[in-house]
Amino acid sequence: MLNINTISSCIIILLLSSVQATAQTPVENVDTSIGGISHICVPTFQMVQRPNGILRFRVDRFNGLRECYVNSFPLSMPDHRNHLVFAILPWVEKERSAFGKHIYDCEKTTVADYSVYLDSANAEIKMACANKGAVFDFNFECEETVEKGIVLESRNGTINASSNRVEGFDIIKISRNRKPCPERDTKVWLYGEFENASFNSGFSNAKRVSAILKKGEMSASFKYAVSYISLEQAKRNFFAEIKGRSREDLASESLKIWNEKLSCIEVKGGIPDRIKLFYTSLWRCYERMTNASEDGWYKGFDGKIHQERAFDFRNDDWTWDTYRTLHPLMCILEPAAEVECLRSYIRMYEESGYMPTFPSFCGDRRGMINNHYASIFWDAYAKGLRGFDLKKAYEGCKKTILERSIIPWYDGAPTSLDKFYTEHGYFPALGENETETVGEVDTNWELRQSVSVTLGQSFDDWCVANMARAVGDKSGAELFEKRSLNYRNLFDSKIKFFAPKDKDGKFINFDTKCLKRGARPYYAENNAWTYRWDVPHNIGDLISLYGGNKEFEKSLDDLFVENLGTSLFRFYAVMPDSTGMTGQFSAGNEPSFGIPYMYVYAGAPWKTQKMLNFILDRWFRVDYMGLPGDEDGGALSAYYVFTSMGFYPVSAGIPIYVIGAPQFDEVNIKLPNGRNFKILAHGVSEGKKYIKSAKLNGKNLDRAWFTHEELISGGALEFEMSLRPNKEWASNADSLLQHFKTK
Repeated sequence: MLNINTISSCIIILLLSSVQATAQTPVENVDTSIGGISHICVPTFQMVQRPNGILRFRVDRFNGLRECYVNSFPLSMPDHRNHLVFAILPWVEKERSAFGKHIYDCEKTTVADYSVYLDSANAEIKMACANKGAVFDFNFECEETVEKGIVLESRNGTINASSNRVEGFDIIKISRNRKPCPERDTKVWLYGEFENASFNSGFSNAKRVSAILKKGEMSASFKYAVSYISLEQAKRNFFAEIKGRSREDLASESLKIWNEKLSCIEVKGGIPDRIKLFYTSLWRCYERMTNASEDGWYKGFDGKIHQERAFDFRNDDWTWDTYRTLHPLMCILEPAAEVECLRSYIRMYEESGYMPTFPSFCGDRRGMINNHYASIFWDAYAKGLRGFDLKKAYEGCKKTILERSIIPWYDGAPTSLDKFYTEHGYFPALGENETETVGEVDTNWELRQSVSVTLGQSFDDWCVANMARAVGDKSGAELFEKRSLNYRNLFDSKIKFFAPKDKDGKFINFDTKCLKRGARPYYAENNAWTYRWDVPHNIGDLISLYGGNKEFEKSLDDLFVENLGTSLFRFYAVMPDSTGMTGQFSAGNEPSFGIPYMYVYAGAPWKTQKMLNFILDRWFRVDYMGLPGDEDGGALSAYYVFTSMGFYPVSAGIPIYVIGAPQFDEVNIKLPNGRNFKILAHGVSEGKKYIKSAKLNGKNLDRAWFTHEELISGGALEFEMSLRPNKEWASNADSLLQHFKTK
């Protein structure tokens, strides 16, 4: 008979075994399907990629997981969302040349590999990748006598094969100012080899290669690598990464690499499902900027191939989206890589003559509005990152801002609108019935976005003013500091909104909800309610414009309860980018990210905690529609990483973090300098969501913010959580507002 001690020991062993069995590594907490069905706009893509790898695989299925078919399996996706190159499919009998809609089943994507069953070919397809190459395995489930094979296509280039080898290129085509731009077309080179299948000339042409499986074989592989340099470099990439390695080898290696990368932050406990959301978001933050160096060579913005061995050249970014969240996150987690991003931007400027806004392998796409590369530089410098030429960065930012137009989505020299902005300090708007007279403005959809352009440029100019001061350019600092106050020119004190003005300096009578064409006559993707708060560099002055803390706080309250102004279906018919709506607050679009934190500046951090918990609970979930808006290649994901840890960089360029609503019992950020910064939220739960008190490194903390220096020095930020808000904690925001000085 077992005694009580033996029984107790057995129970303890069983409990420990259970804990060990359920413990999960970071990659096991990544659910690639989250957000795979979009609320309105673009879904997340279930990608296979190494961290910041040059090769990205996703299925050719733009509408995401709501589609029950695939068009093909591309070999890579050069830019986020865009420009799939090459296409591969299995075939049986007469289906060898069919590129169309193919019903699929049993699809699974992990951080390391992809698998699916394709009905039309009775075949299971599996793939895994390295940084520049990948392996596709095809396993057929049909009669041995049935003819079967693999077809490979170049979408815009040429491809040829001999025996089991394939060579060729595809072309990324890009437009400039809504017109084809062939001088920016870019080749992606391919070298690959079939295994258990060989080239058959009877079913091939200049754009398509077909391989037939050897007699009796039921499976085959295609191994390949890509390059932006040359065919010879594609071959070198192939032999360095892929030759002699199986798909299983690559998948196993990817799992190890991703586990190491995602282990930079450890999270424990807290609100259910948030750990899955956290690691899925952190995983998506490593899509870009991609490491575009190939053995020390890269394709430059001048279209030439350059050698650079001092650092890895990085590419693919959308500054309007990523300056708020992704770049600040990488300043913490990957400062060395962030410096390489900055050095790459400087190189882009040196090769093209201007700083890019949406850099890609085809050059700058000049996307969205404003010049937020300035923010990326200044934010990094203000946080102590060095190793890049700030003087050259300032030169490029200043030159681009003064010599390129700020018309939305336009790539060109300044126009009459830019001259007006320089002279009058705001971007002029058109009245309700006025016709556009400036030909460079896109009248189909983008329009002038006059208020958002003015606000965004004011912030960029503040960043450049700081850069000028840091490099000793006094006149430049004075020029851009004056321009950084241009937002004041559009603040209508009667309605307390940033409002459009016409060329005569008169405010235009308009509806603040702007229910037409994405609010783009005056704003970018969101309406006046969102842009009421878009002065991140001078929040103290913004509060003054409102008339003080009480008015500021009341306006925030109004934002979250104001109705849409129309029915839901009519709202989204004209405002498709304003997703994740709570009142007039849009949880899914970048300009809104910092708004819930604004309560802290008014001395009401408990309201920040309240609203963030509401937003995270309603709009971020573990399901196919679990994200409130476009993920935008790391922007929304980085926002979730920050917010769920419990802090956020509201003002890029000011090295402080505003405390929000911690979601985990424990967060441990493993800093590159070897230190750890821990965030402990004792008792946090769906019930206990309010901060009762806080300590930083054992000392009482009665401020809802901390500095970047305090973070990277390591230590512990501790919160006692409670069911009801402590309205007295951190209710004096004077120390925070000291960081905003108005001249």
